[in-house]
Amino acid sequence: MAFVSAALFFSSTNGRPGYIPNAETWRPYVTGTVADHQVGHEHNKLTSSQALAVIGPILADYLR
Repeated sequence: MAFVSAALFFSSTNGRPGYIPNAETWRPYVTGTVADHQVGHEHNKLTSSQALAVIGPILADYLR
């Protein structure tokens, strides 16, 4: 069963370890578009205040 909506995906562009799911990984599970936003922080730091300063405004714009 697919999620009936679009999705936002935030991908790490720095220090990517081995396999990390990307936006394409989620396409079979979402009926709408999957918008990939690349964040210039390591994957394990995507919840740091620096990364969230990038992610927050994108998410806020999407939710408006």
